[in-house]
Amino acid sequence: MRRLLSFLVTSLGVCALVAMGVLFQGWTEWAARPIDASATQSVHVEIPAGSFQSAMDALESSGLIDNPFAFQLLAWKGDRSRKVQAGAFALDPRWSPDELLEKLVNGAPTAQRRLVISEGLNIWQLAHRIERVGIGSASDFLKLAQDWKRATRLGIPAIRPNPALHGNLSLENVHPFEGYLFPLTYALPWNARPEDVITRATARFFEVWEELVGTHRTSYEAVKAEHHLTDHDLVILASLVEKEGIVDAERPLIASVFYNRIREGWKLQTDPTLIYHPEKHTEKPSPTHRRDRSNPYNTYAHRGLPPGPIANPGRASLEAVLAPAESDYFFFVARRDGSRQHAFSKTLDGHRKRIQEHLK
Repeated sequence: MRRLLSFLVTSLGVCALVAMGVLFQGWTEWAARPIDASATQSVHVEIPAGSFQSAMDALESSGLIDNPFAFQLLAWKGDRSRKVQAGAFALDPRWSPDELLEKLVNGAPTAQRRLVISEGLNIWQLAHRIERVGIGSASDFLKLAQDWKRATRLGIPAIRPNPALHGNLSLENVHPFEGYLFPLTYALPWNARPEDVITRATARFFEVWEELVGTHRTSYEAVKAEHHLTDHDLVILASLVEKEGIVDAERPLIASVFYNRIREGWKLQTDPTLIYHPEKHTEKPSPTHRRDRSNPYNTYAHRGLPPGPIANPGRASLEAVLAPAESDYFFFVARRDGSRQHAFSKTLDGHRKRIQEHLK
């Protein structure tokens, strides 16, 4: 009986050891096997600060953990459960659980959001783009873009317009950051907020602006003195050049047309100003828009600059207003020949002929 009992105990022990060996082998293979070998793109996961359990919950909800207990055992190895970093990660499902854990412990958070601010984008278009990218809601961004105190802190030279001086101006449609969110492709952290966009884009604007002013100091001071313009006025003009021009080489000529009109006391008469409005900016400028004197941005109805920039100008447009070409041109019209260029004229008669040639 004792022999039988000893045999049974030994057998059970051996079986237990074999079972543990099989389990250990399976666990080891699981830890080294790709989570999803057929995956084609990374998964963005926000690992919260706090307990390892919260990190596991984030990974499990993203489909990167199918066996929480096995993963926790893996994390205990080397005390890695205490070393997982918080942050946004781009994680590849083709990694093994062991590789995934190693990235969370020793790799830097890598997930980013790519935001493209195109030349000529206005504040409402940018707001919707920010929402599509997932940085925040369009309404939250527009609310921040109307923060005059924040704009002052960041050095924006915009001055809150006086509605009494601009007729039917609604301050809800005036954003101090319009014109100062420099066009560029920005790589932002995965958890970036709308205020991060404003901070990054305005900082880049001032870097470019200071460089251009330094390069064109003489002409910059000359145009400001001759036309009694502020830096903010120059940004407004640059936004007009941005919306009118397509070919960079023409922008200094377009700027010269505007300066010539200002010099002679003419109205600027530029179509893009007609539709600067949250509900009209997708429309095509028309004679009806030109006749709308209630629109404070209507440069056909009102003399001088519009109340503010109508878009975010790029480098070439900013440089064009700081160093305009010297010309006798007062008019330009799109060629409509596929060149994306304009035909320039010195007189109204010449302009009418160019219109007949290129538009009709």
